[in-house]
Amino acid sequence: MQLTVNALDSIFKEIIVQFGWDEIAAIYAATFEKLHKELEMPGFRKGRVPKAIAKRQLENEVGLEVVKQVAKDRMEEILTQSQINDFLDYTITNFTCQEGAPLEIKIKLEVDPQFELPKYKKGFKVTRQTYIVDPESVDEVIERIKEEHATVTQIEGPAENGNLIECDLQQLDESNLPIIGRRLTDKVIKVGEGIFGSPEAAGLVGAKTGDRVRVRIPTQDGKLSSYAIDIKRIHQQTFPVIDDAFVQATYENIKNVAELREQIQKTIEKEYEQKSEEGVRREIRKYFLENTDFIAPPSRVTRYLDYIVEEYKKTERDKPVDENEVRRAYRPLAEETVRWYLIQRKVREEEKIKVEEKEIDQRVAEIIAKYPESERGKIEAYFQDKENRLNLAWEVLEDKIYAAIKHYVKETVKTIHTSDLKTGDQA
Repeated sequence: MQLTVNALDSIFKEIIVQFGWDEIAAIYAATFEKLHKELEMPGFRKGRVPKAIAKRQLENEVGLEVVKQVAKDRMEEILTQSQINDFLDYTITNFTCQEGAPLEIKIKLEVDPQFELPKYKKGFKVTRQTYIVDPESVDEVIERIKEEHATVTQIEGPAENGNLIECDLQQLDESNLPIIGRRLTDKVIKVGEGIFGSPEAAGLVGAKTGDRVRVRIPTQDGKLSSYAIDIKRIHQQTFPVIDDAFVQATYENIKNVAELREQIQKTIEKEYEQKSEEGVRREIRKYFLENTDFIAPPSRVTRYLDYIVEEYKKTERDKPVDENEVRRAYRPLAEETVRWYLIQRKVREEEKIKVEEKEIDQRVAEIIAKYPESERGKIEAYFQDKENRLNLAWEVLEDKIYAAIKHYVKETVKTIHTSDLKTGDQA
């Protein structure tokens, strides 16, 4: 076997490999005999076509089958001699195969690209957003607790701000005529809140069961749209007083309102700590993607898009899925995801990062500890599944990769009050 390797670009290589006739003669003969037995031609019985005629008739088919067989049997040897450790996909682009002559095959091989990481070890800047949880954020959670434990009473009206209205909504055109197909049934709205808190929806206040009220509410594009609201039922909410007695009756290990607020504060702080860390990781990812120059291998992108399409089909079971549109829409994400995966793999090699089984066991134990005793067996069984454990191993690996990179990060801290997030002051 003799071969030549040519680099077509950073992803594709061409291997021209030649086998002497003595290396393929037996395969050629066996392939011809197999196809000869199945050959049918007018004037001859099946398998009885004279060899001279059969060889002319089957020459191309025999050649193709020989090439497939040789490529399959000798690919590992071809890669070893080509000094190619791994490949993603291959295509036989051309071949020459004739009885008694050397076999020449041209193979187009797709491989992961070779690339250089940016000089991240010299340090790079990342902005970390840290959050100060204001009392207003705790108050909002307290208000949600009130709503969750509110009692609801049906009333005839008149409706007041804060009441819940069960209704049908019919969108109207400029002449106040119903728009066909734009009717929403059995919806619940809250008087005086959200889009129903605008002056154009003030007509809901004072309405009674059975009334039809016309309102104008803002749409997503900022314009006002007219609706006729048919009121079916009106409900009044009675909210509990959040005092020590309520807390003790509702929560096992919390004794009073002060402890409840403290617990809420800690929960919110933990959520924002996670949000802060996610922001840092996004900036790290952005730095590497913008400063690393290579193209995502097409076959990896295709496999990722195949996965996205299958997920779409699972969620849209009763609806047709336009696969081409899904692939078009998600291609940028697929290319970025593949590039980031290859960058992480190279960082892992650079930093010599490994994940040991005991680290996965430790992560499983940490997850199980967050669940009630009655559910822990189910969670433990979940992570005994090979695929679920493999996904968790990747999470552990990714955490270690980010941790290694952060040794070189120069963080600039930006402090944000949670009360400012609602006013759009977040950068």
